[in-house]
Amino acid sequence: MNNWISVDERLPKRQADYLVYIPEGIQVVLWFNGYDWVVDEAYYAFDSVEITHWMPLPEPPKEEP
Repeated sequence: MNNWISVDERLPKRQADYLVYIPEGIQVVLWFNGYDWVVDEAYYAFDSVEITHWMPLPEPPKEEP
């Protein structure tokens, strides 16, 4: 199943971490702050042109009792 969403189609509606794709074959988790993609700890903003697709992160695994 392919859940990638093109940034040309739309951007996320809420601030959160997302998996993003950069054409050089890089997949990385970045924070979307409502208008830009940033690395949370360093506050480094990626050039939005570099990022072509994004997707929500999956739910974390459920801990077994």
